[in-house]
Amino acid sequence: MSGDTTACEDYTDDAEVTLNAGGARGTWEVEGGKNEICGYYKQAAAVFTVMQASTSSNFTDVVISRGGIPWMQARVTYKQKTTIQAAGSIPAAAAYSDNTIVLVRTLFGLKIKSVDSKSTGSL
Repeated sequence: MSGDTTACEDYTDDAEVTLNAGGARGTWEVEGGKNEICGYYKQAAAVFTVMQASTSSNFTDVVISRGGIPWMQARVTYKQKTTIQAAGSIPAAAAYSDNTIVLVRTLFGLKIKSVDSKSTGSL
């Protein structure tokens, strides 16, 4: 979300993405694939730039399950707390999420095959 356009290269071309966030202003969702998550990253980077915001994340309850032979994929589940601080008098906001990511081994290294994230918070 920092605006690094190479982040999209971390996803497979057929990636599946489901983001569901409930917050103070309602619920929003992102569903689709690589194009949708890359669009989300671009929008978030633009908002963070305008707000002069910074983020800080903590990860807990990380579980990695290998799959396939010889371990061609892994399923990673974890909980995440992200704090967003903007410049000026805007109060800090926090989001809490439960995430599942599936990583696959490709000829070009590890890639993200799917993301499922459900979050709540003050955003």
